[in-house]
Amino acid sequence: MTKKEKKNLMLMGILYVGSIALYFWFVNTDFFPSFKAWSQQNVFITITVLIFVKILGIVWPPLPGGLLTLGAIPILGWPLAYACDFVGSIIGSSIDFYIGKKYGDKFIRKIFDETTFARIHTIKVKKDKEIEATFALRLIGGNTIVEAISYAAGHLGIKYSNFLIGTVLSHTVLGIPTYFLADNIFSTNNLGFRMALTIIALTILWKAKGRYFE
Repeated sequence: MTKKEKKNLMLMGILYVGSIALYFWFVNTDFFPSFKAWSQQNVFITITVLIFVKILGIVWPPLPGGLLTLGAIPILGWPLAYACDFVGSIIGSSIDFYIGKKYGDKFIRKIFDETTFARIHTIKVKKDKEIEATFALRLIGGNTIVEAISYAAGHLGIKYSNFLIGTVLSHTVLGIPTYFLADNIFSTNNLGFRMALTIIALTILWKAKGRYFE
């Protein structure tokens, strides 16, 4: 494992664990009920911030934008929180697509490690199977290479329209059940919920390690 890979993994771990700890601390403060009421009264601002952070998380993978949209479920409800995640994901993935298309390998190498870079270049997509390929790669890749696929899609010659359709389908198939389940976990409001959320976050982190080292 190189120094860069160790640094990236450590940074991601700090961001994930720090985000979870900060969230648990915040929801137990006296300020949270006021913040929740303000957010519900200013839904447009809340949604705008969530989408912006989600976009940043897609463009710069170590930022855990998805945790913030999940954390918004008790405030906005799961359908609206998921909608924020969906819109941010589509916009962020589209930005990744065009960045990768314009700047190619040189830029992708700055974001991802050589292992992930090499995996990208083993992908061969048939022209009549671009939607299915995008859908499958994002579905089975999970958090491991999903952003890498977004960056690489344009560079690999996949048409944007096909990339977009595959991205929308995969996000819907994975996202709606995830947010529905998360809503049920949040509604329990007990220690089991906290343990479940922590396990989910750590699982995401473990799977995402493939971005940085073998």
